[in-house]
Amino acid sequence: MTHALEHYLERAAQVHLLSFETWFPSTFDWARLCADVPDMSRKLGHAPPEEGDRALEDMARVVFRGAHLFALAVLGAAAQGGSDPDETLERLASPCSDEEEEAFGDLVGCCLRVVEDHVFAEAVAPEASDRVDRASDLVRAIWPAVTHILAADDSRIFERAGEAADVLWGVARVGAVLAAFRWMAAEDHAADWPDLPLEA
Repeated sequence: MTHALEHYLERAAQVHLLSFETWFPSTFDWARLCADVPDMSRKLGHAPPEEGDRALEDMARVVFRGAHLFALAVLGAAAQGGSDPDETLERLASPCSDEEEEAFGDLVGCCLRVVEDHVFAEAVAPEASDRVDRASDLVRAIWPAVTHILAADDSRIFERAGEAADVLWGVARVGAVLAAFRWMAAEDHAADWPDLPLEA
């Protein structure tokens, strides 16, 4: 990751994280996902972190918000056609239009698990569609930068989570996939949306 991109992501967090709950699409219950993290971790046989379940849920919320916002910011920075990354991110970190919200919800319903498997599963990936392929390409393009900035966090969330760290990374993966869906919803319905080739 370049220093310029790292600085841009840090600035994006300062500007947009505090208002996350006001602009994240309402068709996915991200807070419920984070609340389920302690139970998911126990079911996998992980020892709880020293700070307890509530702290682990709070860590999940930090990780999800960060992964989603950083993924949006990386997508905006990679867009072509002379677009302003700050302006693009401002549009993404604002409430969806009704059409974008519906498109986002449709992608969540049909493609979330499939894209996760397509990008991250070690097993043979399921047969994909054009929408799954598009989302998968976007996630692959942004994931290295997202993992870098999350792992470099000064609060050492993944270290503090102990054995539950892999569950937090799963939450981060969901946040990144949903950022790809948010981009695709805007791409389909927002006027003058910047171009982002599949190979970006």
